[in-house]
Amino acid sequence: GISIPQLLTITYLQDKHNYQASHTELKDYLQLNPSTVTGIISRLEKKGLVARLPSLQDRRVGIISLTAQGLHLLQNTPEPLHEQLTTRLAQLTPADLQQLTRSLHILSDFFAVEASPIVTGGTNIDTEERN
Repeated sequence: GISIPQLLTITYLQDKHNYQASHTELKDYLQLNPSTVTGIISRLEKKGLVARLPSLQDRRVGIISLTAQGLHLLQNTPEPLHEQLTTRLAQLTPADLQQLTRSLHILSDFFAVEASPIVTGGTNIDTEERN
């Protein structure tokens, strides 16, 4: 398997032109420090999901490219639950959405439980009358 940061990395590459991005672009997208991104890329490279390529414009810059194996993995990865839910909700009719909203309000009210009463120091709970 792969970790969430690894999945985010290859998903980002999938959406880029030629399935490629620089290390800096990945770092900025993932909002992680450079050494962490290097570790993610190294693990993905060992799994054959990405490849490091030299930049044609600047030899100091490395390009990270999604491999065919990485693309195949993404195409066979289930859609995240929140995206599935968004897709399904978008298919509902306005009447169905209203009914769902009413039902959610009922459930929300049903599960709204008042916080437990706070016992103060002056009460002896062992001698209190029990119903």
